[in-house]
Amino acid sequence: MENKWYKQPLQKWHKVFLGVFWGLFVAGIGTAAIVVALISGGTIGYLPPLEDLQNPKSIYASEIISSDGEVIGRYYKENRVG
Repeated sequence: MENKWYKQPLQKWHKVFLGVFWGLFVAGIGTAAIVVALISGGTIGYLPPLEDLQNPKSIYASEIISSDGEVIGRYYKENRVG
């Protein structure tokens, strides 16, 4: 018994499905490439320089605030990631 399914011509709906699938796939890849290019160019978003990402400035502090709204103290931590 020989399997000949691969020798049969593609049906019309199968060709349409493959065309739509590959069209959406290529459109998605193209859209992603355009978005990355626009972000890296600074058109639709801010991308900080690499030096700022590697050596962030420690400008953030935890503030202790009393019940009447006065700042009692500020505490800085060097590495706020961990």
